[in-house]
Amino acid sequence: MQLLSQGRLRLGLGAGENLNKHVVGGGWPATHIRLEMPEEAVEIIRSLFAGENVNHHGAHFDVENARLWELPDAPPPIGVAVSDYRSCELAGHAADLMIAIEPRPELMSAFDRYGGTGKPRAGPAIHLLRHRPRRGDRPRRRSVPLVRRRPAGQLRAARTRRVRAC
Repeated sequence: MQLLSQGRLRLGLGAGENLNKHVVGGGWPATHIRLEMPEEAVEIIRSLFAGENVNHHGAHFDVENARLWELPDAPPPIGVAVSDYRSCELAGHAADLMIAIEPRPELMSAFDRYGGTGKPRAGPAIHLLRHRPRRGDRPRRRSVPLVRRRPAGQLRAARTRRVRAC
């Protein structure tokens, strides 16, 4: 995928969620085990992208004689989804970027504390944590077009109103 996407791929790992995983019948492991699994997976993935012939027999994964034959110029950055301080610790020391799944500033702080300072952050909630107004900051105003529906179902800008944006 890194070759096909011309270097735009990011590989995301996480501890998973019971909603999607329990249905395959393998049971649902405890949180500490689910956090060990991506850590072990990152080691295997990094070895594969280094061009090595990988033989790995770990606590969670067995890999025998695996190798990537077509390597990209640069391996894709590996991100880890964070939801608590334990996943922030894993992301801080093992990942290239943090994937924030909810807008909680304490996750950013924990990621930095465990080695993530200077590493990129990604995810649907990350934009909510970027700008925090300071005391005395006036909210910027910007124009947002209002949209009205025409009878034929086409959209057109009707007028513009002022809204507050942080």
